[in-house]
Amino acid sequence: MKIYQINAVEKMINTIEYVMNKYPKDDCRPRIEHCAMIDDVMLKRIKKSGIIPISNPGLVAFNAKDYNRYYGERVNMMSANKFYIDNGMLPTTMIFVQSKDGLSHCEKEYSTPQHCTSGATVMLNAVLKADND
Repeated sequence: MKIYQINAVEKMINTIEYVMNKYPKDDCRPRIEHCAMIDDVMLKRIKKSGIIPISNPGLVAFNAKDYNRYYGERVNMMSANKFYIDNGMLPTTMIFVQSKDGLSHCEKEYSTPQHCTSGATVMLNAVLKADND
């Protein structure tokens, strides 16, 4: 399935490819945050460029009721982690920690030590589970 409207991920891929071609660097490890809505063409470009895709399945769960309304059939392309696994890529994700008043990415953002410990525990358990698999 091809996503016909250019989306933010495709714009990032275009930009990263341009910069990597113009300023080549052996140890370049670009990443794209919220890299969830992709198609087969974008997946191949991500893999070829060595881009580290960071998906955020939590957003899908959080916004699920609105996704079909906003994205229509494109919602079928939002299971990026499965695409990554099926194509020999290691899927990655983010762990979010609760913050006071729900503020994020700003100076007033504050997470208690307990919330940070909970987030670190989630990460630890994921690493330990992966090690056992």
